[in-house]
Amino acid sequence: MSLVLFSCKKDEPTTPVVDKTDDVLEIPVRQVPNESSWYNALTTLNQNLANEKGIIATKEFKSIFSVAPYNTATGQPYDKVFFGLSQYESQAEYDAIVAKYSTGTPPSWLTNYFTTNTPLTQSSILVKKYRNTPNIDVKNFLSAGQVLEIAIRDVSGYSDFNDFDTKRAAFVNLLKQQDGFVKELEYRSADGKHYVGMTIYENAQKFQAIGTNPAVMQSAEAGALFSAYPPMVNQFGLAYP
Repeated sequence: MSLVLFSCKKDEPTTPVVDKTDDVLEIPVRQVPNESSWYNALTTLNQNLANEKGIIATKEFKSIFSVAPYNTATGQPYDKVFFGLSQYESQAEYDAIVAKYSTGTPPSWLTNYFTTNTPLTQSSILVKKYRNTPNIDVKNFLSAGQVLEIAIRDVSGYSDFNDFDTKRAAFVNLLKQQDGFVKELEYRSADGKHYVGMTIYENAQKFQAIGTNPAVMQSAEAGALFSAYPPMVNQFGLAYP
């Protein structure tokens, strides 16, 4: 996000205009054994990062249903999962913050935070809005009670992205017909490797109705998408706390 000034006449005050077109979103996904310890450490971390140039806002979500990733030890999706959306002004601002805390001895509040959770992705996914997705304010883009789904795929190994995209669009079109569907948002990483779809549902009850509807989940559209292109991360969460 950068600041652009309107041109103006002499003695006329300038009005800063916020340009959010270059915002990036970081999506950490982690398992949290002790919710209280994790959130206390996260609160301290955010307090220490509050004055860092480039950080716009962060928001956490507590998973109420998980499809992926799977815990190989149990054969089931991980439990006690939280995922976040951290909004940065630009890729450059994000890189500068990472570089700052990756050199030398990290502060105790940072190392303490990492002891409270286990990442479920190799690294946080960093993405920009894709296609017609509007700018969002991660603090306020959900209404109370709405469910946010994130589905993250590594599309770098797909031989035909258009085939994935066609199957994805067909399934999303089916979702759009369901009572409780609100909106679909699309993101991709700068290198094109990761594709992230975010779906907003009206509330947990309507999400559950969609998720248990055979006409949706056992449809040809769902089968074509998930059999060929299963997500590496698929979580459904409520805003937290």
